[in-house]
Amino acid sequence: MVAAGEGDRLSNLPEPILLYILSMLPNSKQVVQTSVLSSQWRFLWKSVPASLDFDFSDDPKAYREKHILAYVASVNRELHYWTFCEKIKSFRVFIHSYVNIDRDIDFWVYFATNIGKVEEFSLKFYVITYPDLAYKFPEFAYKNTVLRNLALGFCQLSPSGNVKWSNLVSLSIGDAGMTEDVMEKVLLGSPNLECLELDNVVGIRHLEISSVKLRKLILKHDNDECHCLEIHAPYIRQLEIWGLCCKEMHFQLRNVASLVTAVLSLNVYFPKNAEKECKYLQELLHHVAHVENLELSPWCIEVYPYSDFVLIICY
Repeated sequence: MVAAGEGDRLSNLPEPILLYILSMLPNSKQVVQTSVLSSQWRFLWKSVPASLDFDFSDDPKAYREKHILAYVASVNRELHYWTFCEKIKSFRVFIHSYVNIDRDIDFWVYFATNIGKVEEFSLKFYVITYPDLAYKFPEFAYKNTVLRNLALGFCQLSPSGNVKWSNLVSLSIGDAGMTEDVMEKVLLGSPNLECLELDNVVGIRHLEISSVKLRKLILKHDNDECHCLEIHAPYIRQLEIWGLCCKEMHFQLRNVASLVTAVLSLNVYFPKNAEKECKYLQELLHHVAHVENLELSPWCIEVYPYSDFVLIICY
């Protein structure tokens, strides 16, 4: 309770403390709603770093074009107000598809990379006929010096020129087709990258990482694409391989000499060829035998006793 004559003690707090209190609210919309409390609070929300989260994937109406268009319109209206915010820390979009709204998606990407100048941007689509209809990441977005974390799902990367993500430290690419030339452009244009995640990325047969700053590599594969991916990454410290290898050996380690931690969470199935399965595991274990920390999936643990390989260090 506020005693008579004492006024609004909360509003009398120093502005840095008020901003800290507002930053503790669960979402950015609630921060904006505090602008109606008093004239002093009217513009205070603009100084609070915002985190924008637009997730339409779980809505039961997410598959209906009419409702998608209505949702897109509401996002566009909301982004108009966020242009007045001094700092937008993160911007996340998860929507069913980009079909018929590609220009709106382009605007969202432009808002994130040029207007809001966000540090964390996530753009993922829920269901797209893979990979021909993947959203084409716009050319203007390949030049950015603010982004630190970028996550893309069902997005086609095909820069016509060089990539310049000079401040990027974490990159996640999922459910996409990519050429080795594009992968090389991305790595060369991200000199400060520390973590790379490739989740069901097809088209790359040879992955070479020469950066001494990139220390964590995460590879995931759970589709029917059958091809080998050779990995040359002499400076990475942590490697995680997740998923399903069917019919062919999907991951082949060639140089991971600096590894400290390895996670092999695999389920391998070569029809009527258990010997080949054992040899595949044996080859993987050979390249990670020097690590200090090793985590194996149930399949690896089950097959390991039948392999001739002797593992010296296993945590």
